[in-house]
Amino acid sequence: MGPSSEAAWKKAAACDAHAKVTEDERLRAKFERLRDSWIRIANDAEAASAARK
Repeated sequence: MGPSSEAAWKKAAACDAHAKVTEDERLRAKFERLRDSWIRIANDAEAASAARK
């Protein structure tokens, strides 16, 4: 079982915050890709939770 949607949303927010403050373009792009991955994980976790109900 993966992380809860709440944990994934928190990770996504942290990655977004890091992306906004970094001046390095390559690092910013990596944080943005990580953010997008965590958003997908959060959405999948929410869908799985809804399907179990």
